[in-house]
Amino acid sequence: MARVVTENAEDLRTIAGLAVAGTYKVVIDRTWPLEEMSEAHRYVDTGRKRGNMAIRVMEL
Repeated sequence: MARVVTENAEDLRTIAGLAVAGTYKVVIDRTWPLEEMSEAHRYVDTGRKRGNMAIRVMEL
């Protein structure tokens, strides 16, 4: 389910504080190169995703 999220400075400070404190942890399910964006969408559509998806725009 996708939704539009709006944030403000106070929300971002709160999230940053939780991350620094170790209270909030981002879960990355998988990372995909930009060239495989369509495959990433197919994976999300399977319903097996258990965290966030990250798309690599360029290799470092």
